[in-house]
Amino acid sequence: LFAFSLVFFSRPFFIHSFIIMAEAKTTFADAVGYNYKKQGIFFLNAFWPELEGEAEKIFEYTHKFIEIDNASDEGNELDEFEAHRFLESFGETLTVLEMRERLRQIDLDANGKMALLEYLVFRYDQTVEELMKR
Repeated sequence: LFAFSLVFFSRPFFIHSFIIMAEAKTTFADAVGYNYKKQGIFFLNAFWPELEGEAEKIFEYTHKFIEIDNASDEGNELDEFEAHRFLESFGETLTVLEMRERLRQIDLDANGKMALLEYLVFRYDQTVEELMKR
């Protein structure tokens, strides 16, 4: 797992991914449609200068999304129950009402589901506007 994460978030991979992403103008709706791995890479590419030290944690979040989602690594967002399980796995135990309120804060496209990108924007106190202009 650790060796894979070093390859997954190594600088050459980051630079290669950055070049690919820069070639096409992407909307937030497009980006939340990516699978979890691509969402994690997209977020790190945007905020690498500020969050380089968080790469392992972001990989951990990515891996947990994949683990929880029934669609596996090709999934792109968690339903309410899966999102609750994700938050609990990182020590955020909430009542159903608290979870729904948290999901409303995180769910930027208001579809009742939580994409990894939405969670990362919320978790790292960023904005969609800032994410998409980088």
